[in-house]
Amino acid sequence: MIRNRDGKILMTAISFCLSLMAHAGGASQTRPTSWAFNSTIPLGTDLLILQPSKLQVALMASAESEQFKSWRLIEQNDKRKVLGAGGQPVEKMPSRITFRITAGTKDRLTDTPAYPVATQTNLNDFLLKLRFRVKIFRGVDTRIVEPQEVKVIGIPADEPYNERIFRAAFDLGDVNIDDRVVLEVIDGNTDQRISKFHLEF
Repeated sequence: MIRNRDGKILMTAISFCLSLMAHAGGASQTRPTSWAFNSTIPLGTDLLILQPSKLQVALMASAESEQFKSWRLIEQNDKRKVLGAGGQPVEKMPSRITFRITAGTKDRLTDTPAYPVATQTNLNDFLLKLRFRVKIFRGVDTRIVEPQEVKVIGIPADEPYNERIFRAAFDLGDVNIDDRVVLEVIDGNTDQRISKFHLEF
């Protein structure tokens, strides 16, 4: 499952429809529902409001790995499991995942509560100074992983613009499929976390 800032479960339209089909009628309640992953998994959206400028900054994130393409999510009797290409349960997450993060004022999310961020920096500098890290939770243990590489794609960084797209590559190492993987977005001016995106199954 994939969660946003306040922990609400995010579901795509197709997974919602499949769930409805799986639970409609007594005969189909025990029939497993299955759908395939793509190499890119959407992690959701978030909205910031910069203060005092009151500019709204939309954040969108996704996780990318070629290994995801061979996975299928199976749901039966309210239980979920991830299977690999051979039909065996997946036990480990990909050791390397690239997160794509889009931040800017181009797309506004009118139905999403905005998180206030105090900054005197102009929009272009604020976006370019965003940083990213991953926290991995296993039971009571937590470890932090810094990106191996972060690239700004699209408009070159030396050209002022109201939107930035980042690709942040992480070597996560050993991660169990039931570990919690959280991408955090950091304000580079204050070193404060301003958003987070959950990758969970």
